[in-house]
Amino acid sequence: MCRNAIMTECVDEVLSAGDIPARIQAIKEYRVKVPAQQDAAADAGLQQRALEHIFDEIVHHTGHDFTNYKKPTLLRRIERRLAVHQLPDLSSYASFISGHSEEVSALVNDLLISVTSFFRDAKAFDTLEREVLPMLLKPKKKEDLLRIWIPGCATGEEAYTIAILCAEKAADIKELPRIQIFATDIDTQAISVAREGLYTASELVNVSPERIRRFFTERKICSVSVGR
Repeated sequence: MCRNAIMTECVDEVLSAGDIPARIQAIKEYRVKVPAQQDAAADAGLQQRALEHIFDEIVHHTGHDFTNYKKPTLLRRIERRLAVHQLPDLSSYASFISGHSEEVSALVNDLLISVTSFFRDAKAFDTLEREVLPMLLKPKKKEDLLRIWIPGCATGEEAYTIAILCAEKAADIKELPRIQIFATDIDTQAISVAREGLYTASELVNVSPERIRRFFTERKICSVSVGR
């Protein structure tokens, strides 16, 4: 298990068991706050330059631009990285990230928050089912193509929800057009989960039993213990 965790490259520290409690305590007790607004113009300029440098490093290593990312959320994630590395301020972190490419990946992973679920916004999906899909499908003919794109699909629940609704609507259409659903996300780990299409029973809590029976296949996961 430990080797598998290390191989994900998502861990911040690799320590012996005896060193872990003290390290966790040190991170917990390290309090550093990056204010969203600086009182002094000089401090504000310094912070802005540090942020721009961090953005440049992210673009250089990943190609992703976080310039317009919500600033309070961005600063909270950076504060966590400051605590992990025991750094005093944003400028120190900007300097640190320049010499540690792996830290860019760690920060980006912290910024990419995959929050989603099946039928997450019930009202929106109800409107999609009753009004939007019938409007899109009605003028289509058998030789036509309907393309649907889900940007920021995270672990895929939204994409599969829309696929379920399309499949249900298709049952009522005599000349069904071809339907293609595209789902994208910059979070490669989340996309990997979406591609697998494997979800636990707790993740299907918003899916009706009838839909579960129709659109999902139950798979038993066996755990094996190896003893000496």
